[in-house]
Amino acid sequence: MLDKPILAINATEITYNRIFTFSQIKVAGGDFEERMFNKEDIPLSFAVMASSAFPAGINPIKFPSKYIVKERDDGLRPYLIDGGVYDNQGCHKFTEPNSSYKTDYSIISLAENDKPVYNEYSNSVTLLARVINLALNRIDKLQEAKNMYASDNSERRCAYVVLKWNDNLSRIPLRFLQNAQNGNVPLEVMHYHGFSEEELTELKDLKKLKLTDEVQANAIFNQYLNKLKTNVDWTELYSRRPSQEKVDEAYGVGTMLIGLKDSEIDALVAFSEWMTEVQCRLYLPNLIH
Repeated sequence: MLDKPILAINATEITYNRIFTFSQIKVAGGDFEERMFNKEDIPLSFAVMASSAFPAGINPIKFPSKYIVKERDDGLRPYLIDGGVYDNQGCHKFTEPNSSYKTDYSIISLAENDKPVYNEYSNSVTLLARVINLALNRIDKLQEAKNMYASDNSERRCAYVVLKWNDNLSRIPLRFLQNAQNGNVPLEVMHYHGFSEEELTELKDLKKLKLTDEVQANAIFNQYLNKLKTNVDWTELYSRRPSQEKVDEAYGVGTMLIGLKDSEIDALVAFSEWMTEVQCRLYLPNLIH
C-alpha cells in the first residue's frame, strides 16, 4: 500500500505547454510518459528546483539524462519552469476527474492579495509583470469558480483559504450567504447548513422583494444569516480570530522567494489556521459535523 499523504510537486513543461508532476506515484507530464523516468532516483531537491524555476531571467531546466531510463525516439526531453505558470493555484491535478491524484475534498491555499499597484509602469518590464499577474489572476478566478461554486459539481468539494480576505473578517458569513443567494454555493452544502429547498428559494427571491419592501427583505435575510452563524458557531469562531496586527503582517508578506522573519511566519500560520477552519465550516461542513 502506498504511503500517504502523497506529495505531488508541479512544474510546467514548456515543450508541450503542459503540467509536469513529480510524486511517489509517478513522474510524468504532457507527452512524456512515466516509463521514461526512474522516479526512485530523482531527488526531492530537483523537483522543488524545477517547480520554482520562475522564468524571469532564468533558463528552463532540461531534464538530466541520469534520471532517464528510456529515451524517446525523437530525443526530446522535458524543459521545466515554475509550476505556477500552468497552474497558479496548484490544484489542477487533484480537482480533475480523471487525474491519478483526484480527491473528493480539497483545501486550497491561495497566497495572493488584491493590493493596488500605483505608478510602477515606468518601463516595459514592470508593465509586462503586471500583465502576467492579471492573466494569472483571471485564471485563478475561473478555477475558483469551477472548484468551489459550481452547483452541478457532485464529484468534488473545495474550500479556499485566501490571504486577500483581510478587509473585514466579520463579513465572511455575509459573503457566503450572498453567494448562496446568487446560486453559487452547491445545494448539498446548504443542506448541511440546515437550509431547506423552500428556504433557499425564498432566499433567492429576496432580491425581487427588496425592490418593493427593502425593510422586510433585509429582515428575512438577517434571519437566514443568523441561522448560518449559529450552525457554524460563528460567535465562538470569530472570538478566536488573529489580531488585526497579525492579519496585516500576513497580508504584507510578498511571494518573491525571499526569507521570512519569525514574526511573518507566525502571522501567516495564525491567519491561515483560522481561515482554514472558517472555510471548512462554511464550504466543507460535512467534514466538521
